[in-house]
Amino acid sequence: MSLRSLPRVLADLVVVAMGVIALAQGVAVAGLIHPVAVFFTAGWVGALLVRHRWGWSPALVPLLATGHGVALQSWPNDSGITMLALFVSAGLFGMGVRPPRALIASALWPAAVGALMLATDYGQSGFSDFFYPAMFCMVLLGSGMVLGRATRRRHDVRGLAEEAERDLEEHRAGIVAAERSRIAQDLRALVADEILGIQHCARRARELLEHSDAIEAEAALLRIEDAGRDTLADLRHMLGLLRRDMTEEALRPQPGLAALDAVVEHAAARGVAVTVTVEGRPTPLPRGVQVVVYRVVERSVEQACRSGVERMGVRIRHDVGAVQVQVHAHGLGALLGGDHLAIRERVVLYGGDLVVGTDGHDRDVLQVRLPLPAAAEGTPA
Repeated sequence: MSLRSLPRVLADLVVVAMGVIALAQGVAVAGLIHPVAVFFTAGWVGALLVRHRWGWSPALVPLLATGHGVALQSWPNDSGITMLALFVSAGLFGMGVRPPRALIASALWPAAVGALMLATDYGQSGFSDFFYPAMFCMVLLGSGMVLGRATRRRHDVRGLAEEAERDLEEHRAGIVAAERSRIAQDLRALVADEILGIQHCARRARELLEHSDAIEAEAALLRIEDAGRDTLADLRHMLGLLRRDMTEEALRPQPGLAALDAVVEHAAARGVAVTVTVEGRPTPLPRGVQVVVYRVVERSVEQACRSGVERMGVRIRHDVGAVQVQVHAHGLGALLGGDHLAIRERVVLYGGDLVVGTDGHDRDVLQVRLPLPAAAEGTPA
């Protein structure tokens, strides 16, 4: 329950307490609970409780109070609870209904007080018995209208502020997306131009070598080397713009399968025993595929360390045309429940599949299958 809903809950509790007290006082006076009293008391209690859905429902309270008095030919329950219910209903009605409609229904409360005076023995003291209750109802109705208007205005302002904040975030996201799209176009054009130049230099070097002009061929090869170095520098610079959090660590050579030993040692230092098993005929994997395999194992180990897992198994299987990675352990539910989305992004990028679930030993299982390029399938280790 939030602090914002606390006033409503407290008001509902007060309304229910009023209904219980009204019936209890009826028993104390008459010695029994009259069915008519139960019906009308439950009616106005219900009318006040459903005000959150129907703001006009408190307007039923004057009608129910009048019907109660007319039916019993006496002041309901011989207590002031019914009059208190009239006061409360006037205030709540003013808060829940906009001023024009509230003014139209405002006559209900003085009319109810007057009807109760005529139908019962209430009001023997004279006009003041009608004037003060009726006036108090109108004051509470007006106060509720003012408070309700201020509350609605505050909610409207808060809604406008939240909407403006959402629009600002969307605008910023649109600017970032548009700029990244332009950067990607620039990057594509840059790489295409550089590669085209490298192709021209390579063709020129081949022609020079055919004519035994080694000096000019060497110069062409040096231009290829310089162009490749410049292209790599431009790539890193442009990718740095696309990824603001790229650090010097991120610019280092990406890890591969050989770096898994460091992951296992790091896990052991944190109390997690990781067993890595390699099956099938190992083949040299492309660097991109090795990075995906490494990130799958690394992220799984990190989740195991955070989740208090003691043992985790990793199986890497080399199949014909694909490599499979299976991670299994007890207690990887958080990873399987949501963190695997980050892994899925990498896997899908390389045309792979990711499956999560459990095995027959009630262990959580994450399985990844990555297809291999045709050139890597038949290459021996």
